[in-house]
Amino acid sequence: MENNYELINHSKLKHVKIIVNRIVSCNTHIHNDFELSLVLRGTGIIKVNNTSYNVKQGDLILINTCDSHSYSTLSEESYKSSEEFSESVPVILIVQISNHFLREYYPNLRNTLFKSGLVTDFFSSDEILDLKKLLLKSAIAYFSEEDFYQLQIVSYISKLFQKCYEKIPYHLISEEEKEILKKRNERIQRIISYIDENFTSRIRLEDIAEMEKITTTHVSHIFTDSFGISFQEYINLKRLEESIRLMDNHNKKLIDIAFESGFSDPKYMNKMYQKYFNCRPKEFKTQAKITFENNPQFKSIKDESLYHDKRALEAIKDFIVQKNIDL
Repeated sequence: MENNYELINHSKLKHVKIIVNRIVSCNTHIHNDFELSLVLRGTGIIKVNNTSYNVKQGDLILINTCDSHSYSTLSEESYKSSEEFSESVPVILIVQISNHFLREYYPNLRNTLFKSGLVTDFFSSDEILDLKKLLLKSAIAYFSEEDFYQLQIVSYISKLFQKCYEKIPYHLISEEEKEILKKRNERIQRIISYIDENFTSRIRLEDIAEMEKITTTHVSHIFTDSFGISFQEYINLKRLEESIRLMDNHNKKLIDIAFESGFSDPKYMNKMYQKYFNCRPKEFKTQAKITFENNPQFKSIKDESLYHDKRALEAIKDFIVQKNIDL
């Protein structure tokens, strides 16, 4: 469960990046871009700040600059087979737009915070369709790179923002508030980096508070506000993930896995497995061994699979056909 401050590289077009991504899991992260995500296929969960949205094909999510967010598929237990699970993994069109986009013409964009989340509450079905068309046209132009594609994309995204301003509640934050938000995210990144480097040893709330020169109460609020879980839950999940990784080595003993993952004793690791998986580590390890040795299809699934331009276009065109969208 990592949290990363992502630096987005707008290598093809200044202030705009468009990707199509097949996502089993994308850990919580923060960046300075607005993000519009359209589910092209499958079902999953998109979490924005402390709110989780169960999404399906055709759903559209707006994520503000500096919103913490993550992507994941539904639990494999929800499906009858690994093949069904594989087919359900969400494929998402993600349009990332810098908050400096067209700042010479509309500087307020960099200080805007929209009401993030599913946009269906603010638009009619026809208006939602118009938004999707703008995203799809932008993506097709981006991946096709035909003549004047840059101008097309700027035109589509400008129109998209205009529609958002007209319908979605928003407020403008001051430069002082923006600086506070920036410092808050920098603090979160420092804390998470420290935890990533030290979670296999003892980490106390007091250590974080001393490092940041804030109170332990303040540290607790950072975790509940940013991730919806407590500091200790965050540490436990990091250790749990590490223990699962170590189980790939089927020669390791569970007691060694527990200590190497940072758990104070094997009993506490057992407690965490019961809480999150409703089984003991030994049972989980046996099942994991069967899964990884006898099911190569599941073994081949990666956390994320970024589509190259041609495949991205194919996924977009498949969505257009399936939804009978006339561009």
